[in-house]
Amino acid sequence: MKKLILIILFSIIFLNQSYATTLIQALSKAYKDNPKLNAERENLIISKEEINEAKSDFFPSITISGYVSDENTTKLTNRSGADVQSTDVKPSQESILIEQTLFQGLGGMANLEKNTIGLELSKLKLKKVEQEILLEAIEAYTNLVVSKKKVEINISNVNLLERQVENDKNRLERSEINLTDLAQSEASLAGANARLIEARNHLITGKLNYEKTIGVINNYENLNETYVFNYELPRSLASASKIAKKENPDLNIAILELEQSQQDILIARSELSPSASLSYKMTQTDDTNSSYDETDKEILKAEASWPIFSGGKNIASLK
Repeated sequence: MKKLILIILFSIIFLNQSYATTLIQALSKAYKDNPKLNAERENLIISKEEINEAKSDFFPSITISGYVSDENTTKLTNRSGADVQSTDVKPSQESILIEQTLFQGLGGMANLEKNTIGLELSKLKLKKVEQEILLEAIEAYTNLVVSKKKVEINISNVNLLERQVENDKNRLERSEINLTDLAQSEASLAGANARLIEARNHLITGKLNYEKTIGVINNYENLNETYVFNYELPRSLASASKIAKKENPDLNIAILELEQSQQDILIARSELSPSASLSYKMTQTDDTNSSYDETDKEILKAEASWPIFSGGKNIASLK
Protein backbone atom coordinates (compact mmCIF):
# COMPACT_ATOMS: atom_id res chain seq x y z
CA MET A 1 0.00 0.00 0.00
CA LYS A 2 2.79 2.40 0.90
CA LYS A 3 4.50 1.56 -2.39
CA LEU A 4 1.32 2.38 -4.32
CA ILE A 5 0.99 5.72 -2.53
CA LEU A 6 4.61 6.58 -3.36
CA ILE A 7 4.04 5.75 -7.04
CA ILE A 8 0.94 7.97 -7.17
CA LEU A 9 2.80 10.78 -5.38
CA PHE A 10 5.77 10.69 -7.77
CA SER A 11 3.38 10.53 -10.74
CA ILE A 12 1.62 13.69 -9.58
CA ILE A 13 4.94 15.48 -9.10
CA PHE A 14 6.10 14.37 -12.56
CA LEU A 15 2.88 15.55 -14.22
CA ASN A 16 3.09 18.92 -12.51
CA GLN A 17 6.64 19.38 -13.77
CA SER A 18 5.68 18.22 -17.28
CA TYR A 19 2.86 20.74 -17.59
CA ALA A 20 4.75 23.65 -16.05
CA THR A 21 4.81 26.59 -18.46
CA THR A 22 8.26 28.06 -19.02
CA LEU A 23 9.07 31.54 -20.28
CA ILE A 24 10.32 30.12 -23.60
CA GLN A 25 7.06 28.21 -24.07
CA ALA A 26 5.05 31.35 -23.35
CA LEU A 27 7.14 33.37 -25.83
CA SER A 28 6.72 30.66 -28.46
CA LYS A 29 2.95 30.68 -27.98
CA ALA A 30 2.76 34.47 -28.20
CA TYR A 31 4.95 34.45 -31.33
CA LYS A 32 2.64 31.92 -32.98
CA ASP A 33 -0.84 32.98 -31.84
CA ASN A 34 -0.80 36.71 -31.04
CA PRO A 35 -3.49 38.35 -33.25
CA LYS A 36 -1.57 41.61 -33.73
CA LEU A 37 1.46 39.67 -34.93
CA ASN A 38 -0.63 37.53 -37.28
CA ALA A 39 -2.22 40.67 -38.74
CA GLU A 40 1.25 42.05 -39.51
CA ARG A 41 2.14 38.76 -41.21
CA GLU A 42 -0.91 39.21 -43.47
CA ASN A 43 0.33 42.70 -44.35
CA LEU A 44 3.60 41.11 -45.49
CA ILE A 45 1.67 38.82 -47.84
CA ILE A 46 -0.21 41.84 -49.22
CA SER A 47 3.11 43.62 -49.91
CA LYS A 48 4.31 40.62 -51.93
CA GLU A 49 1.15 40.75 -54.03
CA GLU A 50 1.61 44.49 -54.59
CA ILE A 51 4.97 43.73 -56.24
CA ASN A 52 3.23 41.31 -58.62
CA GLU A 53 0.66 44.00 -59.33
CA ALA A 54 3.41 46.52 -60.15
CA LYS A 55 5.12 44.00 -62.47
CA SER A 56 1.88 43.59 -64.41
CA ASP A 57 2.36 47.09 -65.89
CA PHE A 58 5.25 45.72 -67.98
CA PHE A 59 3.27 42.86 -69.51
CA PRO A 60 0.75 43.08 -72.35
CA SER A 61 -2.95 42.95 -71.66
CA ILE A 62 -5.19 40.63 -73.67
CA THR A 63 -8.93 41.22 -73.91
CA ILE A 64 -11.44 38.98 -75.64
CA SER A 65 -14.90 40.41 -76.25
CA GLY A 66 -17.96 39.76 -78.35
CA TYR A 67 -21.65 40.38 -78.74
CA VAL A 68 -24.76 38.96 -80.36
CA SER A 69 -27.85 41.03 -81.17
CA ASP A 70 -31.17 40.66 -82.95
CA GLU A 71 -32.20 43.63 -85.14
CA ASN A 72 -35.81 43.84 -86.34
CA THR A 73 -36.46 46.71 -88.81
CA THR A 74 -40.18 47.59 -88.90
CA LYS A 75 -39.92 50.49 -91.36
CA LEU A 76 -37.32 51.64 -93.90
CA THR A 77 -37.82 54.46 -96.45
CA ASN A 78 -35.59 56.21 -98.95
CA ARG A 79 -35.14 59.99 -99.25
CA SER A 80 -38.25 60.31 -101.40
CA GLY A 81 -40.34 58.63 -98.74
CA ALA A 82 -40.93 55.40 -100.59
CA ASP A 83 -40.79 52.16 -98.68
CA VAL A 84 -37.68 50.10 -99.14
CA GLN A 85 -37.55 46.39 -98.59
CA SER A 86 -35.57 45.55 -95.46
CA THR A 87 -34.06 42.36 -94.16
CA ASP A 88 -33.79 41.59 -90.46
CA VAL A 89 -30.28 40.69 -89.35
CA LYS A 90 -28.69 39.11 -86.31
CA PRO A 91 -25.21 40.63 -86.16
CA SER A 92 -22.52 39.12 -83.96
CA GLN A 93 -18.92 40.02 -83.33
CA GLU A 94 -15.86 38.40 -81.76
CA SER A 95 -12.67 40.34 -81.15
CA ILE A 96 -9.32 40.02 -79.44
CA LEU A 97 -7.30 43.04 -78.34
CA ILE A 98 -3.64 42.95 -77.32
CA GLU A 99 -2.15 46.12 -75.79
CA GLN A 100 1.41 46.79 -74.67
CA THR A 101 2.69 49.94 -73.01
CA LEU A 102 6.08 50.82 -74.48
CA PHE A 103 6.97 53.87 -72.40
CA GLN A 104 5.30 55.73 -69.55
CA GLY A 105 7.92 58.14 -68.32
CA LEU A 106 9.70 55.66 -66.01
CA GLY A 107 6.63 55.69 -63.78
CA GLY A 108 6.28 51.94 -64.03
CA MET A 109 9.87 51.33 -62.94
CA ALA A 110 9.47 53.78 -60.07
CA ASN A 111 6.24 52.11 -58.97
CA LEU A 112 7.90 48.68 -59.04
CA GLU A 113 10.85 49.98 -57.01
CA LYS A 114 8.47 51.63 -54.54
CA ASN A 115 6.61 48.36 -53.97
CA THR A 116 9.89 46.45 -53.69
CA ILE A 117 10.92 48.87 -50.96
CA GLY A 118 7.44 48.40 -49.49
CA LEU A 119 8.12 44.68 -49.11
CA GLU A 120 11.29 45.37 -47.13
CA LEU A 121 9.33 47.95 -45.15
CA SER A 122 6.69 45.33 -44.28
CA LYS A 123 9.42 42.95 -43.14
CA LEU A 124 10.83 45.61 -40.81
CA LYS A 125 7.37 46.46 -39.47
CA LEU A 126 6.82 42.76 -38.80
CA LYS A 127 10.17 42.62 -37.01
CA LYS A 128 9.20 45.64 -34.92
CA VAL A 129 5.86 44.10 -33.93
CA GLU A 130 7.63 40.82 -33.13
CA GLN A 131 9.96 42.64 -30.74
CA GLU A 132 7.06 44.53 -29.15
CA ILE A 133 4.94 41.40 -28.68
CA LEU A 134 7.83 39.37 -27.25
CA LEU A 135 8.62 42.20 -24.82
CA GLU A 136 4.95 42.42 -23.83
CA ALA A 137 4.90 38.64 -23.39
CA ILE A 138 7.95 38.74 -21.11
CA GLU A 139 6.37 41.53 -19.06
CA ALA A 140 3.03 39.69 -18.86
CA TYR A 141 4.74 36.44 -17.82
CA THR A 142 7.00 37.99 -15.18
CA ASN A 143 4.24 40.26 -13.84
CA LEU A 144 1.97 37.25 -13.40
CA VAL A 145 4.72 35.34 -11.57
CA VAL A 146 5.43 38.36 -9.35
CA SER A 147 1.71 38.91 -8.67
CA LYS A 148 1.31 35.26 -7.69
CA LYS A 149 4.28 35.55 -5.32
CA LYS A 150 2.89 38.74 -3.79
CA VAL A 151 -0.42 37.00 -3.08
CA GLU A 152 1.41 34.12 -1.41
CA ILE A 153 3.51 36.51 0.68
CA ASN A 154 0.46 38.53 1.72
CA ILE A 155 -1.44 35.37 2.65
CA SER A 156 1.47 34.33 4.85
CA ASN A 157 1.56 37.80 6.37
CA VAL A 158 -2.19 37.72 7.11
CA ASN A 159 -1.90 34.28 8.70
CA LEU A 160 0.99 35.50 10.83
CA LEU A 161 -0.89 38.61 11.97
CA GLU A 162 -4.04 36.58 12.71
CA ARG A 163 -1.99 34.43 15.06
CA GLN A 164 -0.48 37.59 16.50
CA VAL A 165 -3.94 39.03 17.21
CA GLU A 166 -5.09 35.80 18.86
CA ASN A 167 -1.92 35.77 20.92
CA ASP A 168 -2.42 39.39 21.96
CA LYS A 169 -6.01 38.66 23.00
CA ASN A 170 -4.74 35.91 25.28
CA ARG A 171 -2.06 38.21 26.66
CA LEU A 172 -4.67 40.91 27.26
CA GLU A 173 -6.71 38.46 29.33
CA ARG A 174 -3.59 37.84 31.40
CA SER A 175 -3.04 41.63 31.64
CA GLU A 176 0.32 41.34 29.92
CA ILE A 177 -0.64 44.05 27.39
CA ASN A 178 -3.25 46.78 27.23
CA LEU A 179 -6.06 47.54 24.74
CA THR A 180 -3.82 49.89 22.78
CA ASP A 181 -1.40 47.08 21.99
CA LEU A 182 -4.26 44.85 20.84
CA ALA A 183 -5.69 47.66 18.70
CA GLN A 184 -2.30 48.07 17.01
CA SER A 185 -2.20 44.34 16.21
CA GLU A 186 -5.74 44.43 14.82
CA ALA A 187 -4.88 47.51 12.73
CA SER A 188 -1.85 45.69 11.32
CA LEU A 189 -4.09 42.73 10.44
CA ALA A 190 -6.61 45.02 8.73
CA GLY A 191 -3.80 46.60 6.71
CA ALA A 192 -2.48 43.17 5.75
CA ASN A 193 -5.96 42.10 4.58
CA ALA A 194 -6.23 45.28 2.48
CA ARG A 195 -2.84 44.57 0.88
CA LEU A 196 -3.93 40.99 0.22
CA ILE A 197 -7.06 42.22 -1.60
CA GLU A 198 -4.90 44.60 -3.63
CA ALA A 199 -2.44 41.81 -4.48
CA ARG A 200 -5.28 39.54 -5.61
CA ASN A 201 -6.64 42.31 -7.84
CA HIS A 202 -3.18 42.71 -9.38
CA LEU A 203 -3.10 38.94 -9.91
CA ILE A 204 -6.41 39.06 -11.80
CA THR A 205 -5.13 41.95 -13.92
CA GLY A 206 -1.88 40.09 -14.58
CA LYS A 207 -3.80 37.00 -15.71
CA LEU A 208 -5.90 39.11 -18.11
CA ASN A 209 -2.78 40.76 -19.56
CA TYR A 210 -1.16 37.34 -19.95
CA GLU A 211 -4.15 35.96 -21.86
CA LYS A 212 -4.37 39.10 -23.99
CA THR A 213 -0.75 38.86 -25.13
CA ILE A 214 0.13 35.16 -24.90
CA GLY A 215 -3.09 33.16 -24.74
CA VAL A 216 -5.39 31.32 -22.36
CA ILE A 217 -3.77 30.00 -19.19
CA ASN A 218 -5.64 27.35 -17.24
CA ASN A 219 -3.50 27.35 -14.10
CA TYR A 220 -1.03 30.13 -13.38
CA GLU A 221 0.29 28.06 -10.48
CA ASN A 222 2.22 26.03 -13.07
CA LEU A 223 4.29 28.97 -14.28
CA ASN A 224 7.99 28.20 -14.04
CA GLU A 225 9.61 30.86 -11.86
CA THR A 226 13.24 30.20 -12.84
CA TYR A 227 15.04 31.13 -16.05
CA VAL A 228 18.74 30.98 -16.86
CA PHE A 229 19.82 33.99 -18.93
CA ASN A 230 22.67 32.92 -21.20
CA TYR A 231 22.60 35.54 -23.96
CA GLU A 232 25.62 37.66 -24.80
CA LEU A 233 25.08 41.40 -24.41
CA PRO A 234 27.13 44.21 -25.97
CA ARG A 235 30.25 44.87 -23.94
CA SER A 236 30.25 48.64 -24.40
CA LEU A 237 27.96 51.57 -25.14
CA ALA A 238 29.67 52.11 -28.50
CA SER A 239 29.05 48.50 -29.48
CA ALA A 240 25.39 48.73 -28.43
CA SER A 241 24.98 51.98 -30.38
CA LYS A 242 26.50 50.42 -33.50
CA ILE A 243 24.12 47.46 -33.30
CA ALA A 244 21.14 49.76 -32.71
CA LYS A 245 21.95 51.89 -35.78
CA LYS A 246 22.11 48.75 -37.90
CA GLU A 247 19.22 46.73 -36.47
CA ASN A 248 16.77 49.22 -34.94
CA PRO A 249 13.45 48.78 -36.83
CA ASP A 250 12.26 52.37 -36.32
CA LEU A 251 15.46 53.80 -37.81
CA ASN A 252 15.42 51.44 -40.79
CA ILE A 253 11.70 52.04 -41.35
CA ALA A 254 12.34 55.79 -41.53
CA ILE A 255 15.13 55.24 -44.09
CA LEU A 256 12.92 53.07 -46.32
CA GLU A 257 10.01 55.50 -46.05
CA LEU A 258 12.36 58.24 -47.30
CA GLU A 259 13.34 56.03 -50.26
CA GLN A 260 9.67 55.43 -51.03
CA SER A 261 9.06 59.19 -51.02
CA GLN A 262 11.83 59.59 -53.60
CA GLN A 263 10.09 57.04 -55.82
CA ASP A 264 6.83 58.96 -55.38
CA ILE A 265 8.58 61.97 -56.93
CA LEU A 266 9.58 59.91 -59.98
CA ILE A 267 6.02 58.60 -60.29
CA ALA A 268 4.67 62.17 -60.16
CA ARG A 269 7.19 63.24 -62.83
CA SER A 270 6.00 60.45 -65.10
CA GLU A 271 2.59 62.17 -65.17
CA LEU A 272 4.32 65.01 -67.06
CA SER A 273 6.20 62.70 -69.43
CA PRO A 274 5.16 61.32 -72.83
CA SER A 275 3.83 57.80 -73.10
CA ALA A 276 3.67 55.33 -75.98
CA SER A 277 1.70 52.15 -76.51
CA LEU A 278 1.17 49.53 -79.20
CA SER A 279 -2.05 47.61 -79.77
CA TYR A 280 -3.31 44.92 -82.11
CA LYS A 281 -6.99 44.12 -82.59
CA MET A 282 -8.54 41.38 -84.70
CA THR A 283 -12.31 41.48 -85.24
CA GLN A 284 -14.72 39.13 -86.98
CA THR A 285 -18.27 40.35 -87.57
CA ASP A 286 -21.11 38.24 -89.00
CA ASP A 287 -24.41 39.34 -90.56
CA THR A 288 -23.60 43.04 -90.23
CA ASN A 289 -26.44 44.23 -92.47
CA SER A 290 -28.40 43.22 -95.53
CA SER A 291 -25.49 44.12 -97.83
CA TYR A 292 -22.60 42.48 -95.99
CA ASP A 293 -22.57 39.02 -94.50
CA GLU A 294 -19.13 38.75 -92.89
CA THR A 295 -16.30 41.15 -92.10
CA ASP A 296 -12.79 40.30 -90.90
CA LYS A 297 -10.64 43.19 -89.74
CA GLU A 298 -7.16 43.55 -88.22
CA ILE A 299 -5.91 46.81 -86.72
CA LEU A 300 -2.33 47.49 -85.63
CA LYS A 301 -2.05 50.85 -83.88
CA ALA A 302 0.84 52.74 -82.34
CA GLU A 303 -0.20 55.59 -80.07
CA ALA A 304 1.77 58.32 -78.33
CA SER A 305 0.58 61.05 -75.98
CA TRP A 306 2.11 63.86 -73.95
CA PRO A 307 0.03 65.59 -71.27
CA ILE A 308 0.65 69.32 -71.62
CA PHE A 309 -1.85 70.71 -69.15
CA SER A 310 -4.46 69.07 -66.93
CA GLY A 311 -5.63 71.93 -64.77
CA GLY A 312 -2.38 71.96 -62.81
CA LYS A 313 -3.12 68.62 -61.14
CA ASN A 314 0.02 66.87 -62.40
CA ILE A 315 2.29 69.79 -61.46
CA ALA A 316 0.70 70.05 -58.00
CA SER A 317 1.19 66.32 -57.50
CA LEU A 318 4.90 66.69 -58.29
CA LYS A 319 5.29 69.58 -55.86
